Amino acid sequence: MEARTRQGGKKKCRECNQFEELDEDLRCTTCATPEDKEECRTCKRKVREIDNAIKCDGCKTWNHIGCEKVGKNYYKALKEEDGATWFCKICKQTILSSFGQLAKLREDYKEVMKKMHGITNKNEGIDERVKIIEEKMEGKDEDIVNKVTNTIVEKIEAVDIVQKTAEVVIRHIEEREKREKRKKNIVLYYVPESSQNEVQSRIDEDLSRCNDLFENSLKVRECKIERVSRLGRPREDNRSRPMLVQLRSEDEKWSILLKC
Repeated sequence: MEARTRQGGKKKCRECNQFEELDEDLRCTTCATPEDKEECRTCKRKVREIDNAIKCDGCKTWNHIGCEKVGKNYYKALKEEDGATWFCKICKQTILSSFGQLAKLREDYKEVMKKMHGITNKNEGIDERVKIIEEKMEGKDEDIVNKVTNTIVEKIEAVDIVQKTAEVVIRHIEEREKREKRKKNIVLYYVPESSQNEVQSRIDEDLSRCNDLFENSLKVRECKIERVSRLGRPREDNRSRPMLVQLRSEDEKWSILLKC
C-alpha cells in the first residue's frame, strides 16, 4: 500500500498555499512533480503529492480516500503500519466472489473425497473376494493345467492333420495341372538349335522355327505357341536337343499331329 500525504502551509502556491518558488502555472516544486500524472480511478482527476490518496494492492490504481470513502483514522493507520494491504471496492468484490468459488471448490473436494473413500472400500471388498477365490483355486491348479495342456495337444494334432490333408490336396492339384499341361505339349526332334549367347534370343529363334514349321510346312494356320524350351543340357557334339513346345490347347496339338 502506497499513500500520498497532505502538506499544509502558507497561502502562496495555488495547490498547497505554501511560500515557495512557483512555475508558470503558479505551482510549487512539490505540487508540480512528475508523479502528478496518475489519475484517481473513480473521479479521473490527477492524484497530486498533497492529496490524501491510496494505491490498491490488487489493481494498482490510485484512489482519493474521499472517492473510496476511506476514513482518515483508518487511512492514517494504513500509512503508519509497515506492509499494510488495502484493496479498492472493485477488487474487494472480486476477492469476495473468489472466496465464494473457493467455498464451492471445497464442497466439491469433500464430495470427491467421499466418493474416493467409497471406491477404496469397494476395492478392499474385491481384494477379499479375490483372495477367497485364490484359496479355492490352489488345489485345482494342477487339474486345470493338465486339462489345458490336453486341449492344446488335441488342437495341435488337429491342426497337423488339417495341414497334412491340405498338402495332399495341393499335391494332387499340382499333378493334375501338370497332366493338363502335358496334354498340350509336343516334343520336336532334330530342329536346329540356335547358337546365340542370349537366352531370349535362342527362345525367339526357336519360336520362329516352330511357327514356320506349323504354318508353312504343315499348313496349320490357327496355332498358338505358349512356350518353347530345350530338353536336357547342351550336347558336346553340338547335336540339337529335343524341343518341348507347349500349345494353347489339346485340339491344336492333335491338328499338328494329324499333319505329320
